[in-house]
Amino acid sequence: MSRRRPAIVVTLLVVTLLVGAAALNVFRRQAGLVPEDTPAARWEMLAPAARLSLPSGGPPYKTALLLSGCDGVRDNMDRWAKALNAAGWATMILDSHTPRKLDDDPMWRLVCSGQRMIGAERAGDIAVALAEIDGDPRLDGEHLALVGASHGGWAILDYLRLAELDRVPPGLTRWPEGRDPLGGITGAVTLYPYCGLLSEVAAEGLATSVPTLMLLARDDAIVDETECEALAEDVPEAVEVHVYDGATHGFDQKERSWLSDLEFNATITEDALARGIAHLSAD
Repeated sequence: MSRRRPAIVVTLLVVTLLVGAAALNVFRRQAGLVPEDTPAARWEMLAPAARLSLPSGGPPYKTALLLSGCDGVRDNMDRWAKALNAAGWATMILDSHTPRKLDDDPMWRLVCSGQRMIGAERAGDIAVALAEIDGDPRLDGEHLALVGASHGGWAILDYLRLAELDRVPPGLTRWPEGRDPLGGITGAVTLYPYCGLLSEVAAEGLATSVPTLMLLARDDAIVDETECEALAEDVPEAVEVHVYDGATHGFDQKERSWLSDLEFNATITEDALARGIAHLSAD
């Protein structure tokens, strides 16, 4: 029993720190302390790091917006972009980290712990990127998809909820002018997203009209997949859930911190790609 005590103490300390970070972020958001950008200024910041890839064939292309996990853009984003391009989708990998100087360790760890750039704030990035896609004649603004891993999935779920409520994401002065926040979005795929205390969906519910596929890991040691499952039960007509037994958080990502004990699973990744693309192409 005494041998377990240090581990218990460390666990309690980590939980206490995370709860403190959650409380601080909620206070910042509610008190209006999140620095605000206009949509134009936000896109000016993000544009240099956004990567657009076009499929073969002629435009306009249905387009998927891809958002990475809390450690920044890694190989799984390229894997999803390549598979979607092969299926006829244009893709934009939206790098929220590099423009904010959050792409290197230890900065991205602050994102992972909820101390920087929570999902609702990152939802503003989605809003301005969709407006940019709408303005590109090569891209079909009537067939848009959102694909996000981990923190990116959190941002997508919060974006969909904020858009349903017509509530501007914190950190953005207003929605991009002349655009319905949900306009043209025909589907979403979220991989092992965070649905816990810091998220808008935990507080407001996951009421959405956008067909959404959640791909979760049963052995997830980073987020609690059962929180997402519980939220999805409220909107079974719009949200489909598939849970992979034997998979860990980030099962589709090979690039990792050297301290990470998470595992890439090629078989599950291939299945996730197939399920995700089938879901987005169903319309």
